[in-house]
Amino acid sequence: MHHLYKKLAESLNALKIQDNMTIAVACSGGSDSMALTLLAQEWAKTAGIKIVALTVDHGLRTTSAAETKQVGKWLKKYAIAHHIMCWKGKKPTRNIQEEARKARYQLLAAYCAEHNITYLLVAHHLEDQAETFLLRLARGSGVDGLSAMASTNELYGITLVRPFIASPKSDLLHYLKMRKQKYIHDPSNENSVYDRVKMRKLMPQLAEVGLTAERLAKTAALMAQARTHLEEETDRVVKTACQIFPEGYALLHSLDVSDEIALRVLARLLMIIGGTDVRPRLSDLQRLYEAIKSPSFKGATLNGCIFSAHKGNILIFREPNAVAPPIAIKSGKEAPWDSRFMISLLAPRASFTIGALTQEGWLAIARKHKICNPYPNKKILYGLPTLRDGKGKIIAVPHLGFSAKNILCTITTAKAGR
Repeated sequence: MHHLYKKLAESLNALKIQDNMTIAVACSGGSDSMALTLLAQEWAKTAGIKIVALTVDHGLRTTSAAETKQVGKWLKKYAIAHHIMCWKGKKPTRNIQEEARKARYQLLAAYCAEHNITYLLVAHHLEDQAETFLLRLARGSGVDGLSAMASTNELYGITLVRPFIASPKSDLLHYLKMRKQKYIHDPSNENSVYDRVKMRKLMPQLAEVGLTAERLAKTAALMAQARTHLEEETDRVVKTACQIFPEGYALLHSLDVSDEIALRVLARLLMIIGGTDVRPRLSDLQRLYEAIKSPSFKGATLNGCIFSAHKGNILIFREPNAVAPPIAIKSGKEAPWDSRFMISLLAPRASFTIGALTQEGWLAIARKHKICNPYPNKKILYGLPTLRDGKGKIIAVPHLGFSAKNILCTITTAKAGR
């Protein structure tokens, strides 16, 4: 039995997996994810579990569509179910890898939610851990940023599982060689325009002076231990000094704590209200904190969130321009929107979209249905999840208690902020 299989089995056997469940595997077709997918299939056969491989076509390279189809052909030989998702719309010109990562996980989470899948396997390994540590060190991150990627964590309502986070990439490559399995070579992994690639190319030199991938990963693990204790105190402050509302905004009543905990509380609120799993940069948080402490503070923006003085408190809500574009939703289905909400819908057969109410939408229903603004800032209204029909007519705004007949649109707050 291959030692990677044993690690995978240990990770999955520790989870609450029931008979006849389906587990998803993020499979780009690269060496790491191909090895993970084949090993997961081996385990699934013995465990009586189904797996589905999910591939995201980011559309950033002309060869991407052909490559995703090739992945499907390889997996078909092993009778592995395969589904391709495409990142549609205008692509960013800055922070391309980070934006692609966010889009990828949103697409993966949406598929998992639609198919009632709880666990998503990802192929992060030891060198990924070390590279991430170096990247965050270069950006001036504190304990949070330097902490290790966990073997499991929650993201967009699903559980990410990293069974090989302590395994070197060479083990995965060796496994594929044993299986005589080919994989996709992504040229962006060699492009030094990306910071992660720069760090990857530095690793051999760092290893010569003792900064091996193993040593860097160990340091990240020690940072994770310290982070756990600090997060517990942050939890306490968020629960006692903050009010977080289901409409996606918050009131911060006090920051009478140490600077370290205050920065963590601000980061937590930015992640919750901004609907992101990525912590803001420490330097940005410090500037925000200094501004908030000023007696003349009136307002500030960071990471798509507005901070505003409000009756002795700090009001935090989503910038209307930062809210996600509308997405299609079908009756009987669930879908995440804006990385903050999970929407479920029961309605007569028709095409619907879920998106922001917007200022124009608010004025339309406020006048027609005589709805008053219940929130401390009108801009909160503009970002409320809103159901529209195929012609763009507003059908439901659940947070305002507004809905057409025969429509049941339920909105819950997606998990975020840790």
